[in-house]
Amino acid sequence: MVSKTEIANQLIHTEMLDYVTQFSKAGNEELTIEERNILAVAFKNVVGTRRASWRVISLIERKENKKGSTTNAEKAKNYKHMIE
Repeated sequence: MVSKTEIANQLIHTEMLDYVTQFSKAGNEELTIEERNILAVAFKNVVGTRRASWRVISLIERKENKKGSTTNAEKAKNYKHMIE
């Protein structure tokens, strides 16, 4: 199962997190140290990517509000909610 996870490590982070979540729920046994580390890395990558995206979109939203472009600010706000 770990070898499949190593292959999944090369996939997009969200796909890896989905796969790791699936194998962590598959059995009643505790995860091995390696499996826990893989889960931690997958979670960290997904959260880090979303956090960075959220920061960029928030900055765009603030700038558009300052410029008075409510249409673009609203689009940024909607996109920010998708990220959350």
